[in-house]
Amino acid sequence: MDPVVSITTVTCNKAGLAKLCLGSIFEYTDVPFDLTIIDNGSIDELKNIYDQFNTFKKELMESNPLCCDIQLIRFPENRYICAATNAGFANRRGQFFCFIPSDTIMSEKYMSKLLAGMTQYQLDGISPRWFEERHRIDIMDPYASVTNWGEEFKQGNVFGYNKRDD
Repeated sequence: MDPVVSITTVTCNKAGLAKLCLGSIFEYTDVPFDLTIIDNGSIDELKNIYDQFNTFKKELMESNPLCCDIQLIRFPENRYICAATNAGFANRRGQFFCFIPSDTIMSEKYMSKLLAGMTQYQLDGISPRWFEERHRIDIMDPYASVTNWGEEFKQGNVFGYNKRDD
């Protein structure tokens, strides 16, 4: 099975948030996908979890049969969000690309709704808006956001990427 979408999430410390985000990706992704996790220089509990990546990977893969692969890319120090996201983008295998911030929790059927909007607007990739507020969890609810997709773009709630614009 080939992935339809390549998902990238960038983590740096905050193991609790990363676990919630990854758990929601595996619980609610409803299309074939691959996942690239970027560890952006973690030094807390998250570093220890990633040290046991093979066990971690097996458990995650078993939790969603639509997952085609999981890759972990580790940076020894924080290279910031742009370099980390670019590393995930370079690893993509799916037709579509989705960046999910590690402080975001997915909602049910979020990916099929996002893909519908991406197809409608001829986008190859998407990311929710980058929030500057720290220590907050954002809930991605495509039922609310995709119903008026054009308005969401105008308000800056999502960013779209298109390979054809390169």
